[in-house]
Amino acid sequence: MKKIIIVVGATASVLLFAGCGSTVAKDSSGASLPATSVNAIPSEPSAVPSDTPTPTEDLTGPIGTTYTDTSTDGTEYSVTLTKVTDPGKPTDPEFNTPDPGKRYIAVRFVIKGLAGTASDDVYTQTVAIGSDDQTYEGDYTDVDGCTSFNSGEFKVTPGHQAIGCIMFQVPKGVKVASVQWGSSMSSSQPATWTVS
Repeated sequence: MKKIIIVVGATASVLLFAGCGSTVAKDSSGASLPATSVNAIPSEPSAVPSDTPTPTEDLTGPIGTTYTDTSTDGTEYSVTLTKVTDPGKPTDPEFNTPDPGKRYIAVRFVIKGLAGTASDDVYTQTVAIGSDDQTYEGDYTDVDGCTSFNSGEFKVTPGHQAIGCIMFQVPKGVKVASVQWGSSMSSSQPATWTVS
């Protein structure tokens, strides 16, 4: 299934790229949610003239950037990473502990329905990239004070939203450099939030 991703950031630039059966656009005219992170200062995206093509690796933004995922069937939803908590606190710390030499990091998302009925699994869509350039998949440990959607599954319709968190296990001494959405998509570059 082909997908289109639109990115809403914090500046007034517009970037367009077409290729590999998908279109990627970065439209910075919309408002982003506040960026919060305990270990990161969001970087400033650079301004680029609206008629300048850019490669898909520029599909990045700080925490708070909103990405819109549109499938060829017209289903559309937006996703915003709103918070990274390091270390993350599990719901039941007496029963849920990270593996030896690792710690939990919690990531909070807001997903809003825009067109059609959109559903997916946050765990298959999301990976964390460490400062060691390693990729970390989500850990099925519940985050204290935040739902895990429906064990990672979300379903939204226009005007409705789902808010939830997922946990990652990362080695001690390794920071989360970025979080990617769309890791299961084969036709488009994953959208990336820079963390540190």
